[in-house]
Amino acid sequence: MKTTPLLLCALLPLVAEAGNATFSADGKALYLLPLSEGDSVYKIDPATKKHLAVQPIKNLGKDTIKSVARNPQGEILLCTGKSIWIWSGTEAPAKKWLDLPEKFQCLDISCTIAKGTVPTGTVFLHGTRQDEDRFSLLTWSAKKQTWLEVFCRRNEPYAPPQTNASGRMFFASDADLWEGTMIAEAAEDDDITIAGSMEGCRIAPLAMLNADSGNSGGMIVGEVVAAGSHIFSLLEGRHMGALLQTPAPAKPLYADAESNEHPDLAVQYKLMQDSLAQTKIHYSGGPCDALCVHETSPSEYQVFWRQDHEGDRAWMWMNASQLTKKIGTEPAE
Repeated sequence: MKTTPLLLCALLPLVAEAGNATFSADGKALYLLPLSEGDSVYKIDPATKKHLAVQPIKNLGKDTIKSVARNPQGEILLCTGKSIWIWSGTEAPAKKWLDLPEKFQCLDISCTIAKGTVPTGTVFLHGTRQDEDRFSLLTWSAKKQTWLEVFCRRNEPYAPPQTNASGRMFFASDADLWEGTMIAEAAEDDDITIAGSMEGCRIAPLAMLNADSGNSGGMIVGEVVAAGSHIFSLLEGRHMGALLQTPAPAKPLYADAESNEHPDLAVQYKLMQDSLAQTKIHYSGGPCDALCVHETSPSEYQVFWRQDHEGDRAWMWMNASQLTKKIGTEPAE
């Protein structure tokens, strides 16, 4: 019996809040989408805790800003329901860059900011196509000047992939945490219809899944960011949330896009065992979202997320020394 449509309908609310925040290139500012969809963006100073609401795109009409990311040039990418805009993060207005594919609902956008097996500046869209019962991952092809599908081999992407400053790629798929890469199609092949294949393996079974009479609700990995050897994941449920920190495998997996190697059964079990044993729980409670990270060096970084707090949502900041502080509060929807 085919259960994918039912599963997708159940999970869509859990993965639709990714990409709500990003740091500036220097890490001195945060750009956060408010809980209520619209055309404004919060610009937050983590040091002073001051913030203001800015409107980078004028005359959006019924369109709204869905997701934000940062490109290697330090510009902010604003993804609406129809287009991607480039914004300097200042009072200057954003400029339209690309239109989204027709009949595609974008849930999240990401952009690689460091070279790895995937070129720097690669933009990924995660979302759904009209009348399809699966999540899709797209990337922009500069050669063809169009969006191309990324074939996700035997895995369901729950968010677009994220890279750390050394180019290692991590992503949420099939409810858990993975490391992998995109194996691109030959650029000179004029007949290609896909950008490449997303390959990888699960490195930590982080999802909390249960089914019993006292079921409080399950949680799956919905957002992933990385800094140095640290991977931060948000678990998302209908009324629950958590922030986890998991170490990356000591040896980069899929570092060579042409090797076609993957861990065997024993090696992958050891990877997951070690990752899970060293996972830290920084927050467990009500809904949380807007996870982002700024990496100064492998050992210096800052993390931001938004979590449930006394009926509202708290803006939370943490550095590499695990110093955590609330830098603002936002009324819940």
